[in-house]
Amino acid sequence: MVALNEMRGVWLQAARLADAGDITDYLDKFEAAQLTDVFYNIHEGGARYNSAYYSRADPSFDALGALITAAHARNMRVHAWVYPGYDIYPFNSAWDIYNDGGGLPHHTKFSVAAARQRAADVASDVLSKYNIDGYHMDYIRYPDTQVYDLSDYSYTDMTACVQGVKAVMGSVPLTTAVKRQDGLERFLQDWHTWLTSEYIDYVIPMVYCHDPTGSWLPLDMYYDFADWPSGYEDHIVVGLSDIYTNLSGEPAKDPEQIVSELWICKHGGFKGFVVFDDRATVDLLKAYARTTSAPNSGAGGVSAISAHIGDTAYDIRLGVDSAGLTYVRNKNQASITVPGVTVSVSGTRVTISHD
Repeated sequence: MVALNEMRGVWLQAARLADAGDITDYLDKFEAAQLTDVFYNIHEGGARYNSAYYSRADPSFDALGALITAAHARNMRVHAWVYPGYDIYPFNSAWDIYNDGGGLPHHTKFSVAAARQRAADVASDVLSKYNIDGYHMDYIRYPDTQVYDLSDYSYTDMTACVQGVKAVMGSVPLTTAVKRQDGLERFLQDWHTWLTSEYIDYVIPMVYCHDPTGSWLPLDMYYDFADWPSGYEDHIVVGLSDIYTNLSGEPAKDPEQIVSELWICKHGGFKGFVVFDDRATVDLLKAYARTTSAPNSGAGGVSAISAHIGDTAYDIRLGVDSAGLTYVRNKNQASITVPGVTVSVSGTRVTISHD
């Protein structure tokens, strides 16, 4: 596997960069937040680079090339972000599961060897022309099997596509954005095998905690972590969202939830995080980058995290006792206990498992 230093990244949408001034503005924002990696969408709305396969969004502006030059001058890495599930099928109607009937949506048919080869060829084209620091595949999955009948398709075809792209990567890291749970069962996305078989260098599970009311969903992240491949934490980068992606208008998250999610990631021993998406304010991005954690050797095993968002300080405590995991927000708020959870504390590392 290709190794990188700690990753503090952000997904940057294609249309955000219309000219060099936009690049400067976004990199100023990301640099102020101490981010290290930019994942730039290079295909949505037309190619944002000199492509051998796609029409250009703006033939007069090579957004990817300009971004790489400007980011490297600031010691920031750039990853080319693509959507194989949607980027490939438009080349050939035989590569689209929609044309198989049965009410299926438009989506790449990964069982077709030529479609898989085109995904590898697109990657090779980008690598041959640009000094990118990573190649990032999103939507490398099928539609939801709980909604559509995909019994004629197999997860092995998706894995073959990933292997084909990896074969052309050389020393450039290959990353994938994946479903945090049920990837194989619901989306035919066998990312555990991709990681453990080294078909990818880093995996980015999208842990987008939802719903600002009701249960405190960052706690669910512990259950996700317990099911991820053990021993590969250094090649797992947690995908976090600064917005409520499940609500109309995608409003910004409550700052305390942001800090809570950060706390959990800091203690999971993972390689870093990537934020969805570039709409995050500078203050929130700074919180992602600057949140710190420290052990506290109090009775029962306690760990803490503190952070500032703007002028507001947040403090989170984790307590471990016979009842399980106790999670306290801002010290003076009510605790939440999750039964059936086993937690061990060693230094700043907290290991979580569940029944």
